Amino acid sequence: MEFLRPTTWEEALAAKAEHPDALPIQGGTDVMVEINFAARRPEALLDLTRV
Repeated sequence: MEFLRPTTWEEALAAKAEHPDALPIQGGTDVMVEINFAARRPEALLDLTRV
């Protein structure tokens, strides 16, 4: 699983275009619980915290 950490909206949009299945998160507590219990396994996470 890739972890993408853009710092601008332009980078975030480019990352989403390059990885259309990336799951956008900001904080992501619920998503991390799902990942830890194997309920969800996205190809990539798109961390929007810095944007």
